[in-house]
Amino acid sequence: MEHTPDESLTTMPHYAQFWQRAFAYIFDWIVINIFNSLVILPVLKIANLTLPPPIDIATAQKKVNTAILNNPNISFSEIMALVGVNVPNYLTIILILAGINCLYYAQMEASPLQGTLGKMMMGLKVADMQGNRISFLKALTRHLAKFLSFITFGIGYIMAAFTEHKQALHDKLAECTVLKK
Repeated sequence: MEHTPDESLTTMPHYAQFWQRAFAYIFDWIVINIFNSLVILPVLKIANLTLPPPIDIATAQKKVNTAILNNPNISFSEIMALVGVNVPNYLTIILILAGINCLYYAQMEASPLQGTLGKMMMGLKVADMQGNRISFLKALTRHLAKFLSFITFGIGYIMAAFTEHKQALHDKLAECTVLKK
């Protein structure tokens, strides 16, 4: 008698493992930082939006302490100006870099490729719970929900190692999963 495999076992999705996802994330982090360093930051510099130079902590501490002693009502912006930080420029740069990060993840995961460069390198794809491609809005929601995975001291990410469908907190919130191709 010949043994035939149960058909339901052959059609079960193959969920991405925690370490595969972690390596994909590390690769994407490197890609995004190279892109920002080579393209975005030079463009921002041309637009006169620059990050402050590194500061000497001891000198900055002395400046701040002296300023607070001389004026206890000094504002946060005034303190930042003392140590060479232009708060509006700094916030603008942070928002631009965060926006690029969001667009990278959401656009790549909603595209026909269904994954970022890191996920493609690891042979993974982002899908809804039925294995279908996700919309841009769902991909954006998933990416923004990563903030919750982060602020739980990383437990939201670690959940992917232990949940039934290998979902992190942000996957569960967006009703998505990461599959092996």
